Amino acid sequence: IKVYPTLGVKGKNDLLKSLAHRGESGSIRFIAGQLENGSDDLAATAAWSLGRIGGARSLGALSSAYSKDPSSKVAPAIEQALLANDRVSSDLLYSIYRDGSSVSQRRAALRLLIDRQDGGVAEAIADGLASDDSDLRRIAIDSAPHQTNATRSMLGA
Repeated sequence: IKVYPTLGVKGKNDLLKSLAHRGESGSIRFIAGQLENGSDDLAATAAWSLGRIGGARSLGALSSAYSKDPSSKVAPAIEQALLANDRVSSDLLYSIYRDGSSVSQRRAALRLLIDRQDGGVAEAIADGLASDDSDLRRIAIDSAPHQTNATRSMLGA
C-alpha cells in the first residue's frame, strides 16, 4: 500500500480499519507488520483489524505478537482480538487467564476455557475459586454444574 507511509497517524488508523472492514485475507501480512512498527496506537488498531478479519493467519500474527510481551496499551487489543477468534488455542487462553491485562480479559478467558472443557480446565477453575476477584470466583462456582465427573473429582467436589 504505497500511500501508507505518507499518511499521518489518523490516516494510517483509518486505512487499517478500512482493510479490516473489507476483510481481505491478502491484507493480513501488511496489517500484521503494523503490530511491531513502534507506535502503540497503530499496533492496537492493527490488532483490532486482525481480530476483525479473523482466520488462521490473523491468529498466527496475533499469537506471535502476544508472545513478545506487548506494551500495556497494545496487550489489551491483542487479547481482545484473540478472545474473539474461535481458533485461539487453549494455551493462549490460559496465558490470558493467568496474565491478562485486565480482570475483564481474564474473566472472558476463563469463560472460554470452561466452555471448551479441555483437559486443563480444572486448574483454571481452581484458580478462579481461589481468586481475590469475586467475579472470577462466581464464574468458577457457576461452572460447577457443567463439569464432568473427572473435573469435579480434580476440584475435590
